[in-house]
Amino acid sequence: MFSRRPAFIKMDLALWNVGWFRGHNSQAMSRWIPRRPVLGVEVDGTSLLLACLKPGLGRAPVSYFGTISDFAALSPEELRAKFQEFLTPLGGEEPVVTLGLPRHECMIRFLNLPAAAKKSLSEAVSLQVEMYKPTDNETFDWDTVIIDEQQHLAAALVLAPRTTVEKFANLFLRAGYPITRITVTQFAQLNLFLRAEPAPQDKRFLLVDGRNQDVEFALLEGRKLVYSRSLPLVRDGAAAAHDVLAEIQQAFSSLRWKEGENLVVLVGGELPVPIELALGSLGPIERLKEKIRQRALPEQGGLQKYWGAAAVALSALVGRRRAYSLNLLPSEFRPPRRHSRYLITYALLFTNAVLLLALGLRVPVQNYVLLRQYQKEIAGVKVRADEMRGLLEKERAMREELLALDALQQRGRQPLDALNEIAKKLPQDAWLNIFSCKKGQIELSGSAKAASPLLPLFQSSPQFQDVKFNGALTQDATGAEHFRLQMKLKEKP
Repeated sequence: MFSRRPAFIKMDLALWNVGWFRGHNSQAMSRWIPRRPVLGVEVDGTSLLLACLKPGLGRAPVSYFGTISDFAALSPEELRAKFQEFLTPLGGEEPVVTLGLPRHECMIRFLNLPAAAKKSLSEAVSLQVEMYKPTDNETFDWDTVIIDEQQHLAAALVLAPRTTVEKFANLFLRAGYPITRITVTQFAQLNLFLRAEPAPQDKRFLLVDGRNQDVEFALLEGRKLVYSRSLPLVRDGAAAAHDVLAEIQQAFSSLRWKEGENLVVLVGGELPVPIELALGSLGPIERLKEKIRQRALPEQGGLQKYWGAAAVALSALVGRRRAYSLNLLPSEFRPPRRHSRYLITYALLFTNAVLLLALGLRVPVQNYVLLRQYQKEIAGVKVRADEMRGLLEKERAMREELLALDALQQRGRQPLDALNEIAKKLPQDAWLNIFSCKKGQIELSGSAKAASPLLPLFQSSPQFQDVKFNGALTQDATGAEHFRLQMKLKEKP
């Protein structure tokens, strides 16, 4: 039987950008979030290798290491005392416990699923689990890593016997330190490596690590895990190196890899010298610890031995939904989460943030309020100015109308004044038949006993100019002369 836990991880293609793994200048927001300490426990034969990481606000975690020997022979009280002694620097703070199992405790199956399986991934993987079950009489807990390769899905299915999971879960629970996560140490190291390697798509990697009397190795093609094996060492020295090299060459043959073809050998922990020398024939050797180059685990005594436990702790510290981050522990064995643990801390941080925000916004808000007040005052002044401008426009229009009326009145009086002047100038024996005034042009038609003297009379008038006869003088039967005069009104200064 298999426990159904549809927990699937999709490969994050930007893992190297996350958190502490970006280098010394990282400013990741997660470093400022309060977190509980993490206790990474690696099972190494009959011993438990411990690595505790205590995160601090704005700085890298403080790390320290230790060992509990012959843990299976200890009573729960004795194991609790060992843990309490190791966790003394925490000052009573309860850590998150993560357990890393050795490779030989688990089964790993590699699957290729069609791209169409994305729509029903849970059902597709569950079907594969049922197909790969080794027995119907034993229950297995499983988790999987799903890598999207566009054309198909590559999956690494990890299964652990329920008896093994229950054994460790009950052991730690009775000791007072319940396990929150169970993973595979090899996958925890892969998790760290893929966070640190920016672009491994065009390379092949061989990860080798020593575990008590076992040697674990995994083959990566780019970011995809294609082979994983735990090899027990039954011989020592050069013979052991020969066995390891033969097993790796057999894996190359099954994968159709050529030796030394763009291959990098990664050493995770401690290895016997003959084995490490033999691995040098396959490709350049790099230390996984040096490959990661991050501040979370500074160099200190014993780190090489406890590198696996440190990787297990870091895999829990950086989060669940990441590449090769597994949890084989069923939900019924996990301790309940207490969401109110950091409620006071969050409340204080929120209050401080609000106060800092208010302090920072005081000047802008003050300027904004003053600006709005000035805008209202300016709007009021503008309204009054518009009203005054309207009154001035009305006054100007009325003045123009009055001037126009005055000009009209003046133009209306000019003909009358001209006629009055003409009447004064005409002698007693002269009279007018026609008088017309149009646009300052005056025409006179009439008769007089003598018309010639009329011309100088009008020319001497200050109101007229350009006085002249308009045609010849004629005389009728009575002896009177008929005339036609033309003149212009002088414009007033």
